[in-house]
Amino acid sequence: MPDGTIILTAPSRHTYTTEAHGAALFPTLGQSTGALPVPTVEEPSPYRGLMMPRRKQTREQNRRDRINAERRQRTELIAEQECQHQAWLVATYQPPRVPRRGRSVHDAMVSPSSASGAITGPCTPSTIKCDATADA
Repeated sequence: MPDGTIILTAPSRHTYTTEAHGAALFPTLGQSTGALPVPTVEEPSPYRGLMMPRRKQTREQNRRDRINAERRQRTELIAEQECQHQAWLVATYQPPRVPRRGRSVHDAMVSPSSASGAITGPCTPSTIKCDATADA
């Protein structure tokens, strides 16, 4: 209703009436705002459809390209992780020590000749090159 009265009807068909008392506390709320102007809407142009941008690819093509790009990124990430793992293996791997005749396994592990921990041979961390890091 215009004066702020609200009438509610419950499913049991009871009616409840509330009155707006906000104007008693805040007098500016009780002032009428008057009639609102109705906005005028211009008729859309008959050539409106011609101005809409056209898709360069279908939604299915966009979806396929997006999935392929995500797969390509994931493949590159896995390759980089594998390359880093291989470099770590080369840097930290120690071959198993075989005991010499007459010596126990414990003696072979603590012998001074094998305690240096140096990597020998062509596999060193500097010889492993990761394609992803070389491009970056």
